[in-house]
Amino acid sequence: MFSSSSCYNPTPSVNGPANETISAEIIEEIIAFKVANAPEKPVGIKSTAAAPGTPNQVAAPPCVQQGPNSFNGKSSQFPHVVYEGK
Repeated sequence: MFSSSSCYNPTPSVNGPANETISAEIIEEIIAFKVANAPEKPVGIKSTAAAPGTPNQVAAPPCVQQGPNSFNGKSSQFPHVVYEGK
């Protein structure tokens, strides 16, 4: 990870209604296996609603800052090619 600006954003919730691509059962399994949070107002699924203002049941993924990158003897936080003409 190069930038920590998106770290600690909550995991999104998943909701219905189901369609031809994803069934209601799949949506319910995603919630049951804690891949995504339950919605506050379920639509077309049997999942119990998350109480408003409750903490997320699925934690945000950890953010591990990438170490410095080196190229042509120059180090920087972001990978890029550095050319110093002669």
